[in-house]
Amino acid sequence: EVRDGFENLNLTEERLTELGLPGFAQPIASSCADHGGPGTAMIFQWDAGAKKWNQSSDWISADADVIDPLIAEDSAAFAAENNIAERCN
Repeated sequence: EVRDGFENLNLTEERLTELGLPGFAQPIASSCADHGGPGTAMIFQWDAGAKKWNQSSDWISADADVIDPLIAEDSAAFAAENNIAERCN
């Protein structure tokens, strides 16, 4: 059920705003083939005095050339160890 949720996640800008998170993340629509999203993040810091989050970085992109092969290798090993057939090609 968790996998099904991740494979059908769709957080639009409108939905992020409804959740009280405008500008907190980029919109993400995940699928079986892509459940990693846009591969970017920002750093936020909690200001306890003002009781709000403050952005403390610009968007930071993941290094897909490094990360993607590691994910593919680890995923293939996990699938082989647990007799899981590949579903997304």
